[in-house]
Amino acid sequence: MTDLDAAAIAAADYYDKNYAGAEPIFLEPGKKLTLGSAEHPQYCRFCRRDEPVVTFKDEAHALPGAFGIIGLFSNYECDTCNHLFGEGIENHLGNWTKPMRTLSRIKGRSRVPTIKKPGPDKGWRVEYSDTGFQLKEYEDDPFSWWTMLPSSSASNSTVTPTSRSQR
Repeated sequence: MTDLDAAAIAAADYYDKNYAGAEPIFLEPGKKLTLGSAEHPQYCRFCRRDEPVVTFKDEAHALPGAFGIIGLFSNYECDTCNHLFGEGIENHLGNWTKPMRTLSRIKGRSRVPTIKKPGPDKGWRVEYSDTGFQLKEYEDDPFSWWTMLPSSSASNSTVTPTSRSQR
């Protein structure tokens, strides 16, 4: 084991004294888990306001639903902050991570998201289904589909060109 200098030991002691370790959370499909107590008065950890100044009627997701974690909720977020995050930050985060979630086949609320560049000129579309990835060069052209079939290894994936009439 490596010897630590005095500053590292002091820093570790500080964190041990001032912070508690987090307990692991295990989510089961179909079950709902809510962080925090629903007892009144509730207090919002984001805006630091409590009842009756703000309300806690909506179910606030602890993590954005776009990441597929739809069973984890929080009693620490007021309705005002919940709407602010849901219509702003979470929406932008979902759009920013969409290509990564599509290519990693991470389901959101219902399915793996589709990424596309629509438009009057050269649009394209990438979507995933049970048959694999569908890559379409021109969104409105029925003969520009490519199918990438999933395999057990990402390095062995195959790309098979097909047109709609060949399916």
